Amino acid sequence: MAFLAQFKRYMKMNRDANIVKDPFKRCNYFLSLMEGLDTKEWVQQLDNWLNAIKKDHSILPWLHNEWQVMESKLKKSFINYAKHKRANNE
Repeated sequence: MAFLAQFKRYMKMNRDANIVKDPFKRCNYFLSLMEGLDTKEWVQQLDNWLNAIKKDHSILPWLHNEWQVMESKLKKSFINYAKHKRANNE
């Protein structure tokens, strides 16, 4: 959650930049910042997904852009996982 919040703050500070206005570029930049073994496979899956979207934009759900879908996938994959792991540890 902290990483996502920090990224969103950076995007707000640079809201006039082309990379912020283009959801595809925003997603790619976001993925380029993710590091570590825990995220490596997820980043590769999303990179493949973005490549597929580049070829066929109709893959996106109705009225959603790349960033909206990717942010949702991030929350499902990592934020919910972290809550469950913490609860199990307690």
